[in-house]
Amino acid sequence: MWGRQAGPVSPDRYPSDLTDAQWELIEPLLPGPNTGGRPEKHPRRGIVNAILYVVRSGCPWRCLPTDLPPGRPCTGTSSNGRPPA
Repeated sequence: MWGRQAGPVSPDRYPSDLTDAQWELIEPLLPGPNTGGRPEKHPRRGIVNAILYVVRSGCPWRCLPTDLPPGRPCTGTSSNGRPPA
């Protein structure tokens, strides 16, 4: 499969995924993980890639491919559709 990046895109990557160089620029801008409570279930890079996939493809959150984190962690909403308190 060919993407916008130069050369073929690995089957486990999407054209909308961040490159390593792009991730190095974005990662320091994200807030740090919570120090208490349960560990993060999904890697931050996977969540950012899922958000970019939805923005680029225009698909609904519920139609995300199964290899990306589910929509709820990406949108930051709870089951009632409101942001967590």
